[in-house]
Amino acid sequence: MLSLGERERRIKAIREKMAERSIDVLLVASNSDLTEIGKVRYVSYWPIVLFDGYIVVPQKGEIIYFGHYGLDAELAKRHFLINQTYATPFGENPGPHLAKLVKGFSPRRIGLCGTRGLGADVYRAFMEDIGGGGIAVEDATDIVETLRMVKSAEELSCIEKAAALADFAMDHFKKSLKPGRVERDLVYEIDYEIKKRGAENAFYFIGSGKIPAITFPVFVAKRKIEHGDLVVFNIELVGEEGYCTQIIRFFSVGKPAAEILEAHTILNASLEAGRKELSHGNGMSNVAGAILTVIKENGYSIGLHMGHGQGLDMMERPFPTTDDKTVLKSDMAITLHPQLVLPGGLGLFIANQYVVTGKGGRCLNKTPNEIMVV
Repeated sequence: MLSLGERERRIKAIREKMAERSIDVLLVASNSDLTEIGKVRYVSYWPIVLFDGYIVVPQKGEIIYFGHYGLDAELAKRHFLINQTYATPFGENPGPHLAKLVKGFSPRRIGLCGTRGLGADVYRAFMEDIGGGGIAVEDATDIVETLRMVKSAEELSCIEKAAALADFAMDHFKKSLKPGRVERDLVYEIDYEIKKRGAENAFYFIGSGKIPAITFPVFVAKRKIEHGDLVVFNIELVGEEGYCTQIIRFFSVGKPAAEILEAHTILNASLEAGRKELSHGNGMSNVAGAILTVIKENGYSIGLHMGHGQGLDMMERPFPTTDDKTVLKSDMAITLHPQLVLPGGLGLFIANQYVVTGKGGRCLNKTPNEIMVV
């Protein structure tokens, strides 16, 4: 577990933001989706495992964990040192119970954080019980989302370990890749190896063929690898203390065509252009602009979006888009993954994770930025 001092630092910063908006109580919600799991964990260290979970943050006093079962409430107290924990009576909607708990602080204004993790049934019941009495309710998701964009030294240490584990996984994949292997079998082997080494969870996609198509969920990836294939492999793993990383590489089973190598050189140049723009004080839109310029000026089109922030959620703010107005700060963790599309439809991918510094992004990955031939 990260230090209790780190948790207190976060809670203090959250309360300062609450005070700026006259929020008396913040209700933080998360579910087990890898893109929505992190808000509760950021505030409490509690890792959502099943269903959804909630943290109540009053302006004064201790945070409160509210879960679905007495068991997880007890575990939150025992392993994560949250002194006040509650659980919904089995089979009941958490909404009214959360409302009763929050109203116990006599709030005039309530902030809701993580509204995507707050199910419609829970939200409806919560609002019905809160209704009346002049209590204002507002979406305050941005409070946690903004604060967690900049990572502490403890967080960066966890992210660096996750990136190193991703490099290990990519190297293991290269050694295992050969004609006759089934796509999903390769992925299952990687999943076993990284979880032995401390990964909590992972999301993968894989594709193979002359023009490999992205395939997920993994259990439907049943194609056998053939000589002459191109293979794309994506790993998005959850490492130590829940911190996420991502890496994508292309492989070639046999020597790839010259046009593919040429296009991959341009793809690398676009990645490097984006990396250079990951500097403290720069705009996130400039990162996107740099990537797009290299790809388009060389006659290619862009495919999927170009990346995202990462931390306790697999995808966090900020996002490298041309209209993202985020001003970059040192120690933000950003994954860039431009996709260059060839005229015939082949989409080449690459992804690395970076930390923003005063002199561009510091790459956390050691895997070579190349099409790896096996």
